[in-house]
Amino acid sequence: MKIIAVLHFIGLCCVTALPPAHTSDDGAYGGISAQGVLAYMRDGWQTIRDLVPELRDPDIIRNVSHAYNLGRLEYVKHSYGKLLERGVSCPSCKPFYNLTHYDTDITEDFGSFLFAHGLAYLNCCVQSHNEDPAVGQREVMPLLQVLNTHRFNPHLYKIATSYRMGQVAAQLLQVPSVRLYQSAMFIKDDNELNQETVYHNDLNMIPLDTGPGNYLTFWCPIRRLEHSMGDSMLKFAHGSQRDLTFRHWYQPQLLYSADEIIARYGIGTPAYLDVGDCTAHSGWVLHGASQQPGTRPPRMALGFGFVASDATVMMYNGNPRKVRNFPDEDEISYGPWLPDLEEGQVIDHPLLPIVYPKIVPPQGT
Repeated sequence: MKIIAVLHFIGLCCVTALPPAHTSDDGAYGGISAQGVLAYMRDGWQTIRDLVPELRDPDIIRNVSHAYNLGRLEYVKHSYGKLLERGVSCPSCKPFYNLTHYDTDITEDFGSFLFAHGLAYLNCCVQSHNEDPAVGQREVMPLLQVLNTHRFNPHLYKIATSYRMGQVAAQLLQVPSVRLYQSAMFIKDDNELNQETVYHNDLNMIPLDTGPGNYLTFWCPIRRLEHSMGDSMLKFAHGSQRDLTFRHWYQPQLLYSADEIIARYGIGTPAYLDVGDCTAHSGWVLHGASQQPGTRPPRMALGFGFVASDATVMMYNGNPRKVRNFPDEDEISYGPWLPDLEEGQVIDHPLLPIVYPKIVPPQGT
């Protein structure tokens, strides 16, 4: 319930009416300059102004709230399944409301009730498991993630699959065609969600062989953020996506300490981001974020991930965890489509649509 209130607070204080966009919906968009593409390729990230003007729509808060409401219930269902898979049983905990079937038009209040009830049940399961003296492996709660919000709301789906973002993604990745891989919500407020995001790179969490096409994320706040005021924005390690020596020889791991990153690279972040502005970052660039100061309004951003359309499912040789320490943190995202594809197969799947170029059916069909 608290996060929904945060969304409405952001909506009341920070969203203005949508002015005429600098682009049109017919695909007539200039994209990004060659200088911007080169800066992205050099540094691994770039600020793109007014990439998503739709985020200034006064209705965006209502649509984001709706998607968040359903997305966090998916987190509860997924986490419960993962705990059962790991052998966590909790007969002493009170069962939560059946989340297997729920209406996508669920109210915010009832959705908040279901989420709080489900979260309490999961915490009880983990605590009961860890208190059992016969248990050798302690468990922790799965990371709270709200992914693929575009699947829960048609307005967000339209934004995520827009020609504009697809074209800029293709330009930055230097590929002729891109797919939407996932969308996400990133929240930092004054409760348990306000945690520091340690330095990491996204492609460590994604079971794809992207080849030279790579992967990128657009990170777009829904209120103005200012670095000088201490707002939590992404911090990027300049050029780390090109530093094969560090990753291959010194630190073949998933997470990295700030000290070693700062010592090796220059750290960059935008001076500010207005609503509609986004940062774009490579799937291999190291990045993190600080906590949001309690003196500032809560911070919320939407993320949109794009990948070259000819990316393939990673070759696991049967089991990725025997080849490398591949995490299952993002399984909530790829779980619905990965079982339908074979290793090495191009990720041609309805849940991973090609968004650029738009495929227009012939007239008369």
